[in-house]
Amino acid sequence: MPGEPTRKIERVNAAIKRDLGDLITTWLVDPRLSRLTTVSRVDTTRDLGRATVYIVIPGDEHERDETLAALASARVALRHVLKERMRIRHVPEIYFKYDNTIGETSDVLALLDEVVAEFPESAPESAKEKEPESAD
Repeated sequence: MPGEPTRKIERVNAAIKRDLGDLITTWLVDPRLSRLTTVSRVDTTRDLGRATVYIVIPGDEHERDETLAALASARVALRHVLKERMRIRHVPEIYFKYDNTIGETSDVLALLDEVVAEFPESAPESAKEKEPESAD
């Protein structure tokens, strides 16, 4: 299928994720960079020309913007270090993108909690609060 990555692309994605995660937390020095920044996933094009690196950045919008700016300014240097670490002919161009899936997930969970609170009779047993058993 055209949308699914090949095994080679999956290996490249995993290597970029692992190495960039390490480089961002240990090698990259920039006061704008949040130390809690993590790489959540990498999507590389089939021709290995471009890798979109999804980043989770805890904090407010200003901290996210600063961290993304720091990563964008360091992307050429990061790519150069990746070339030294990885054993492939061509390391893709790196582009960073904020990954908001955690925020979206928490929004969905909050909505589900509201529904359960509004309609407790339709909630599954595991979601309902169980009454504490008395120790007789």
